[in-house]
Amino acid sequence: MPDELPKRIDISESELEVVFSGPSYHVNRFFVTGMGSVLRLTFCEQDLGSAKHLGYRTSVVLQLHDAVALRNLLDEMVKPFEEAVMQVENGQK
Repeated sequence: MPDELPKRIDISESELEVVFSGPSYHVNRFFVTGMGSVLRLTFCEQDLGSAKHLGYRTSVVLQLHDAVALRNLLDEMVKPFEEAVMQVENGQK
């Protein structure tokens, strides 16, 4: 667990209600397709140990400036966990 968590992003009660109003999917495969002025991000799930079964979960289309904003948000939110993930992947934990 990281020592320092990302700063909290202010979100209203009504926004929070919307955030948790739909389903959440487990995904472990991601595909990005450039389509002119937008990017399509496709999220899939592949069974562990199976190169054959790939299940579609959902896709989103982002304007390029929104894709950059998403990248920046992910960079900030994931960075504190990166060292722990690398240690697990390298068999150190």
